[in-house]
This record gives sequence, structure tokens and C-alpha cells, in this order.
Amino acid sequence: MRRVLITGATGGIGRTLVEEFLDRGWFVGIQWRGDEAEARRLAALAPGRTSLHRADLSLETEVAAMFNGAAFHTLVANAGKYESRSCGIHELSLEQWDRTFQNNTRSAFLCLKHFLKVQQQCGSSECSVVLLGSTAGEFGEALHADYSASKAALKGLMLSAKNEIARICRSGRINMVSPSWTLTPMAREFLSNPAAIGRSLQTKPLRRLVRPEDVAKAAVFLADPALSGHITGHNLMVSGGMEGRVLWSPEELDASSV
Repeated sequence: MRRVLITGATGGIGRTLVEEFLDRGWFVGIQWRGDEAEARRLAALAPGRTSLHRADLSLETEVAAMFNGAAFHTLVANAGKYESRSCGIHELSLEQWDRTFQNNTRSAFLCLKHFLKVQQQCGSSECSVVLLGSTAGEFGEALHADYSASKAALKGLMLSAKNEIARICRSGRINMVSPSWTLTPMAREFLSNPAAIGRSLQTKPLRRLVRPEDVAKAAVFLADPALSGHITGHNLMVSGGMEGRVLWSPEELDASSV
């Protein structure tokens, strides 16, 4: 049975990741920090095929302890946070910048570091990592430079790690899934603004927002060597074909159908 550790497992995308991997027969490690009730609900979906891991991913000691003695084939580094307050770079506080990088970039780095340490100690020949990025890391996002930069940094981490992971695990792979705006509680403020939805849909041939299950299925594909065993260093955009230009006029869109 393949084993995956999913960070940020109690969030909107995280809980769907847990359900998708369980549905496909994987053993799932559920990392959580604040929502114990949701973590236990997810664990109860498949007793005997789940484990709970409470950890503050900004603290290396807690990340190291989480991986100590844990034999996972796959890491899905999903944990992250989007600061909903919009502000220009000239007004962006250093505190918010550091907090965003701590939540989105530092946490992924620490998990990757200690996941690979365990793979090396175990002499693993095969492992996989999936990082959760964002289209903001590809196209940028005005008034949210901290988030865009933190996700772009993950792509640089992935491209470097793909050349290292294969030295630790002969068949070791690392990839990235980058969704655009996704229908989760984190996007609540965005989803309450029809004009913002319209501007987003104008850039997408498929004219709808991403569902959490779209992201989860992409992550399973990249995690499973039977499906993507010769893919590494790839950023899979789950965005409906999003481009950095307008494709649709407002009258060609229906914000109520997203």
C-alpha cells in the first residue's frame, strides 16, 4: 500500500486531497495544526489507513518529529495561506511578507528537507513529492505580491530539488500543481465579488473556476509512479487554460455559472 503525507489536510483543498487519495487505496498521513475536529473526521473515513500528525510547520523541530519513524512514499506539501488584505508593494509590511513566506515557502522547504532525509536514511529507491503552487506564481497578482512571490519561490525550489531527489532515490520525482482561483473557503472574499470573478473568467477558455477535486486528481496523477513515473520537475497548471490576457468580453460571461 502506498503511503502519502498531506500537509494542511484540514483546509479546503487539503480535505479533498485526503478523500481522493483514500478513494484510490492509499494510506494517508493527515497533518494539521488547528482544526482537530476536522482532522479526526478525515481520519475516521478510513480507520487503519490514516494517521494524524499535529505540527507547526514553521518550526523545524516539529517538522523533524513528524517525519521521525514515518515511512511515507510521497509528500504532498499543500499547507499555505493567502492574506486576504489587498495592498500595494509600497504599503506591504515586512511582517506580512515574512508571515506569507513562513506559511507558504518555509513550511514546504522544511517538509521537503526532512522527507528527503528519511528517504536517504531508509535507502529508498522510489519516492515522489507534489508541491502546491498557484497561477499567481506564474502570472503574478497585483496587490498580493507576497503571495505571488512565495509561490514563485516554490517553483525554484522544485526545479532545484528535481536534480537532487534522484541522487537520493534513483526514481525520486518532484512536481508541482498550480491552480488558479479555487472554490474553497480561502477564496470566500473573491467569490463574493462578481466583477472579480468576471475578470478571472475572461482569461480562461473553459470559463469556470477550479474545483478542489480538479487539484486533488492532478496531485494523485503526479504522486503515483504508475501514472507519471517519468515526469519530474513539471509545474502542472490547473487553471482552465488561463492566460495573461483577456479572451472573453463581459457579455460572453455568466458569473452565476462558475
